[in-house]
Amino acid sequence: MQRSISIVIKVTNSCNLNCVYCYNRDNVIPGVISLSVIENMLSTLWSRFDHADFIWHGGEPLLAGQDFFRTVKALQEKYVSGRDDKSYKNLIQTNGTLVTGNFVEWCRDEDFSIGISIDGPKEITGESRPAFELDAYEKSIEAIETIRSVNDGVGVICVIHKLNAAMGRELYAFFKRIGVDSVVLLPNMNDPRIEPYHLCNNDYVCFHKAFFDAWVADDDPVGTIVPFRQIVNALLGNQPSLCSYSGGCFRNFLSLDVDGSVYPCSAFFGSDFYLGNVNTSSIAEIYDSPKLQQLRAEMKQMLSTECGECEFLTVCQGGCREAAFIASGKLYSKDPHCEGRKELFGYIREVLKSQLGQRLAEKAKYPASNERNWDLVHHR
Repeated sequence: MQRSISIVIKVTNSCNLNCVYCYNRDNVIPGVISLSVIENMLSTLWSRFDHADFIWHGGEPLLAGQDFFRTVKALQEKYVSGRDDKSYKNLIQTNGTLVTGNFVEWCRDEDFSIGISIDGPKEITGESRPAFELDAYEKSIEAIETIRSVNDGVGVICVIHKLNAAMGRELYAFFKRIGVDSVVLLPNMNDPRIEPYHLCNNDYVCFHKAFFDAWVADDDPVGTIVPFRQIVNALLGNQPSLCSYSGGCFRNFLSLDVDGSVYPCSAFFGSDFYLGNVNTSSIAEIYDSPKLQQLRAEMKQMLSTECGECEFLTVCQGGCREAAFIASGKLYSKDPHCEGRKELFGYIREVLKSQLGQRLAEKAKYPASNERNWDLVHHR
């Protein structure tokens, strides 16, 4: 029986930015998640799971205020303190505009990780992530510098879209220059409503090859690049852990909305994906529900029929169901970047076979962590 879970918590659907590629605009529940909803989730969580990774998401989660997270921490300890068989981690994914030095110090002391979303240099971020009455780029850079001054490292997430797709090498140099320790590259979801910012398969391949080549050529590289680290490890025979490479989106994750409703993923909502509500059902009832069991069975069937003959099945596991659903409206259609992913896998495999193979293998070694979560905090 699985005893570990990652829970994406929609702290709020509100945001102080207006990202051009955002798909989280319609059919959203207003307000901030109540602490009673959080406690109802926590009160039944530990009878089913021994470890939980909490990803505090939005919208912009810091709109809830620092006191919200202080109370969250107290509630977590209420149910876990003194229990050596239970553990948890916290990750806040934020655009950085509301980050303060005091909050970063509190997060360090209470073991909350912080990830900053930024799409590149000012000319890119300013266009792709416009803000209401503030300079999103400058605020994000300030947040990165603040986190770096308090913690040992800082990680960022970068959405790849039409505006920055031709800047693979330039973006690697940018992230190296601002001193980050990890970068998560997230392809744009290709929502039909935002077609001008779509990332086609050719742009997907060209960007990732250029970024990958810059990373490989760097004698003092940025330590962690997602998804390259995961792809290299998978090609070396290890099990992928990120949800869009492991096929684990109906096994390893749940998404908690503002009203307590639970869904398999943050992009899946409505009656077709509704699993229950923590105000009326336990986490065990939700996780082991017939609906989620049905989704797991359908995913297994899709992998067998649609991807069974693919040479990269063990690396990709069918790609991202969220991306497929947003792009096509069909849960079990191909990942919109299926062809691009296959070409990228082949390219990296050839590099692994070359004289750089040992060097890449060394770069891919890293301590076990909650790395799968980075794929969940996407597309802000």
